[in-house]
Amino acid sequence: MAGWPAPTVDWSFTARLRWADLSEQEISFLSRRIPLPRLTQRQRTARWQRERRQQTIIVTVFSVLLFAALGLMAWAATSRYYAANLRPAATIDGRAIPYRAYTRELGYELVKFYVDAGVPVGFENDSRIASQKAQYDRVALTSVIEQDLLDDAAREEGFAVSAGEVEDRFTADFSEFRSRHVLIEIDKTATDKDAAEKAALAKAQTVAGYLRVAPNDQELWNKLAKENSAD
Repeated sequence: MAGWPAPTVDWSFTARLRWADLSEQEISFLSRRIPLPRLTQRQRTARWQRERRQQTIIVTVFSVLLFAALGLMAWAATSRYYAANLRPAATIDGRAIPYRAYTRELGYELVKFYVDAGVPVGFENDSRIASQKAQYDRVALTSVIEQDLLDDAAREEGFAVSAGEVEDRFTADFSEFRSRHVLIEIDKTATDKDAAEKAALAKAQTVAGYLRVAPNDQELWNKLAKENSAD
């Protein structure tokens, strides 16, 4: 009738009622996934070939990037090793002296300088001795060149030094038998042990101060040992 409102229907309630009225077999049938259409042999082959091409491209790109990275790492390592060991430090008659021989000789010369100058451990990079250390670059290079020339002359004269002779000379020059020392002992007859220890320490520091000024002065060593050494 005109003027009356249209009736409304709760469709969700209706759907719930209809779903509740279904049996378990009907619910299972409706819940089953609709199978996709089967691909033909030609379609499966085309998809397989497309996937294989994609995998080939991915593997190829990854391999190129991997080998490029490994090549760069190998080149960097080789370059560092060549710069630190094999690049020529000097050339004599067309024969190159490797840089590692120079660095080994420089290390020896610097250690000798630290010992002779009495540089304390930990102060090897002190700015106060930087100018003195710089002088040993040429000293080490000159020493390496001289050793190489002496080796050539020895080979030409047929003179060879055995390992035993080197060991004997090293033992004679640097063994404990030829070591220099000044022995400072604590006065064992003193009644005040603490005062005796302090006096011995002060005496040892005074002797060390003299030797630090002139570590290679043999006469000074002999004088201090005669006056202060307990042995």
